Amino acid sequence: MLFVGLPCHIQAIRKIQSFYQYNLKEDSTDSVAFQSLSWFKDIDITIGLFCKENIEYKYLKKLIEEVREINCLTKMTIENNSIELFFGDERIDLEIYELRKLVHEGCRICSDFSSNFSDISVGSMGSPTGWSTLITRSEKGSSFVLEAIRRGYIEVSEVDKKQLDRIRKMDIKKRESAIKEMNKHLEGLPIFYNNFSDIKKKEIYELTVNQNCYVLDFFVISRNICIKCGACASICPTQAFEFEGELPRIKGECHKKICGACFIICPKANLAFGCDEIQLITKFYTNSDAKKIYSARSTMQEILKNSQDGGVVTSLIKFGLETRKIKKALVTSMDQNEKWKPKSCILRTTKKLTETSKSKYSLSSPFLPFLQKSFK
Repeated sequence: MLFVGLPCHIQAIRKIQSFYQYNLKEDSTDSVAFQSLSWFKDIDITIGLFCKENIEYKYLKKLIEEVREINCLTKMTIENNSIELFFGDERIDLEIYELRKLVHEGCRICSDFSSNFSDISVGSMGSPTGWSTLITRSEKGSSFVLEAIRRGYIEVSEVDKKQLDRIRKMDIKKRESAIKEMNKHLEGLPIFYNNFSDIKKKEIYELTVNQNCYVLDFFVISRNICIKCGACASICPTQAFEFEGELPRIKGECHKKICGACFIICPKANLAFGCDEIQLITKFYTNSDAKKIYSARSTMQEILKNSQDGGVVTSLIKFGLETRKIKKALVTSMDQNEKWKPKSCILRTTKKLTETSKSKYSLSSPFLPFLQKSFK
């Protein structure tokens, strides 16, 4: 399976995968939390999108509808310090400062811009208009991209080093900003944002094992920094969490032994855990076979016409499905009832692939419980 998501979504995936591997190595396979996680092994390739921040859908909708009906919007981009709204051939620009106050609280403590934990990272920064910057971060990510190039699904060129510096500086800037926000607003929350090498996995478990869903609710959900990924609900052995709208609420009881699983794997309660394979930003320029950086775009005009930038993600999904490298892909589409509201969906064919293109700039509906059900 291929998974496409934001940096925080990739963190949730990596933390759950690492939680599974840790229990396997520590012979904790009798753990009730462990028993429900084997399906995560089927997530084979992750594509992470560059992300500065996201906006609550209700606020974004209100902002757009001050200009025009949201159903008339055909495309939007955040570029050059403004949000660009396209209504057919008409373009309207809004100054970026209008959006700052609408940014989701969870984004303010996110330290990852270029999706360092994914197999493949894709974003517009660093490449010319109509192209995307593509970074391979693992051997399987590199192999997947090289085969897509060889088969003619995407074309690539070199990235200007000055443009690479922009990405590196944005990674550093976002990390520094996140640390300031953590220190300012989250006093008392056992949150780890140093280099992962400074903290051993076992130490993290010792610090978090006595936490429970009520602590998670107090520090994360009630403070509105929950990113609605659904990791807590997907891992809880007693199904203590249910979703009211798009937020998790405690409806049941924690496991009597207090497993601490929901607190350990929450992307906002413990930011560093589970990222052994992280490519640290201080090693941004590497010459390893796995780490390559390109400017890339689709070779297919239909995809380019309907895409945000270079249509790279859409073309990679198309390549994976058509060559049977993957059996399905979890992506973000639009809610049929509320246009431009992100909604998770699973593709098994390329029939509705173009409907999933374009950036939505809002957090999607809880995707991990949705993904979990798809494996049953």
